[in-house]
Amino acid sequence: MEPNYNEPISAELGFPFDTIQKGYPNKISNSEIEATINKLLENMKSNAGVESIVSKNLAFITLGLYEINNREGRKQSTIAYRISLLAIIASIIIPVIVVYVEKYF
Repeated sequence: MEPNYNEPISAELGFPFDTIQKGYPNKISNSEIEATINKLLENMKSNAGVESIVSKNLAFITLGLYEINNREGRKQSTIAYRISLLAIIASIIIPVIVVYVEKYF
């Protein structure tokens, strides 16, 4: 049975564990990660002088930002791979077509 990633990590441990979802950050969407980061930032603003809260929130924010950047990097790598594959296929097919057209037309 797959866990429910929409539930908080632990309601008993308090903030931020009652706010952050179980699948954070790799099992939830970018918009959910951004919403969680915004909640953590709001909490950091109200607790700016408490170093333990700031460092804990900062760790979760960094983790979420790394996941978003990683997803974007994978998208860009996939696009670059597809373009290069298309270029290789075109570089093979176009000369064959040119030779065929010159020979038969």
